Order: sequence, then structure tokens, then C-alpha cells
Amino acid sequence: LDLSSNQIETLNNFNGSLNKLVKLSLKKNKLVSLAKLDSFPAVTYLKLSRNNLTSLEALSVLTNLKSLKGISLYK
Repeated sequence: LDLSSNQIETLNNFNGSLNKLVKLSLKKNKLVSLAKLDSFPAVTYLKLSRNNLTSLEALSVLTNLKSLKGISLYK
């Protein structure tokens, strides 16, 4: 699912309805937090580049994604 360049600021509106999603692109948005990223438990590839993530603490939620194999995080 490609949600790139949609000015998304939060993942709060995703309530588990995409729990079988495998590939997710959230690049070029306005995310400052990855809270609720666990709404995508099956995601294996994740693109988060060019968001507003400023701390490594924001990435701690990634440890809950047991299927994650690849991630893109460049500024």
C-alpha cells in the first residue's frame, strides 16, 4: 500500500483493518511518531523516509513488528 506524499501526521486512524498488509510506504509524509504502527503486524517492508521523525525513541515500536525484514529511513 503506497500512502506516500499524503501529509499524514499520525497513524491513529488505522485501527487494525489492514492487519494483513505486507508492504507499506509512508514516505514523504509528516509523521513525528510511529505510535499505532503495530496496527500493521504483518508488515515486512516499510518505507518511512522523508518524515519528521527526530528521535530514535520513535523507532522503538519497530521491535513489535516481528515480520519486518526491511525498512527505509533516510532523511
